[in-house]
Amino acid sequence: MNTIQGNALTCTYTIPVPTMGVFDKNQVNVEYTPTGGTPQTIPHVADQASCPTGGMGWYYDNNANPTLIQLCPDTCTTITMDTTGSIKIVLGCPTVGPF
Repeated sequence: MNTIQGNALTCTYTIPVPTMGVFDKNQVNVEYTPTGGTPQTIPHVADQASCPTGGMGWYYDNNANPTLIQLCPDTCTTITMDTTGSIKIVLGCPTVGPF
């Protein structure tokens, strides 16, 4: 699990190397904790075209061989405005989503 906080949050994240076992693209979640709020799991969507308008979502740069997690445009806008929020990339639990 990687936690990104204390710096401006971005919209693209490198998939971390698992500490145990092998990477499974079906067991990746993105957790966003807004400033002063409770953590929320951002749902996975198939691709940028599947991003919900006004909602939260993320997708892989390449569904067959992913190396990056990319936040949907509206998700990106929300989290980059939250200067003290945090993002966690969580490996090892079934992926939440797709819509």
